[in-house]
Amino acid sequence: MLRTQKLGEADRIITLFTKEHGRIKAVAKGVRRTKSRFGARLEPASYVDLQLYTGRTFDTITQVVSIENYGDVLSSDYQSWTVASAILEAAERFTQAEHEPALQQFILVSGSLKALSEKRYDEALNALNMALEFNPDLKYVYYNMGLAYERKELFDLAIENYSKAIEIDPKYSLAFKALANVHNSVASLNTTSEIVSPAHNLIQGISGPCQITQLLEIGLQGELS
Repeated sequence: MLRTQKLGEADRIITLFTKEHGRIKAVAKGVRRTKSRFGARLEPASYVDLQLYTGRTFDTITQVVSIENYGDVLSSDYQSWTVASAILEAAERFTQAEHEPALQQFILVSGSLKALSEKRYDEALNALNMALEFNPDLKYVYYNMGLAYERKELFDLAIENYSKAIEIDPKYSLAFKALANVHNSVASLNTTSEIVSPAHNLIQGISGPCQITQLLEIGLQGELS
């Protein structure tokens, strides 16, 4: 499941990425009621088996069987959830038309969510890289790649991606704050290390003698403007 939208008083429109039919939209009737049969199973990042009734405008969901609820695991960790959200949004963007099979992308997205829930970040990065092949100017993808690299303690690559996000949008406050956090992480390590020194050099190249407070101030200005 990619995302949900409210419809009427109790229904939702569910955007799905399917193995055989690509991206489709379907209506889940009464799903927002507390006594809904399958409301909790129809959340973003859920991997489900569905039965649909074909309608004129939207199909209608009649049965749901949960296979894996990656959202439950990922939503408990902010950084993992933001990376997952970027993967879901990218999946919707690189499937331009509905009902067009996209098996390779489906396998990549579902595999990436599984890997992310198991803290295997390389496969999640593959999905984000694929999104950039379709559109190289997605700032949120670079930001989330930075998060994934930061989790892997590849600080130089994290800084490179945060910086690319800022290059696309100079007022992208989240990227400035993330860059400040990486600076803090690098500063707390031995900067003479061969692993850490490239990251340290990149930070210095962004704004000379870069101070954490300066980065946070720039990010705050972006939020206020």
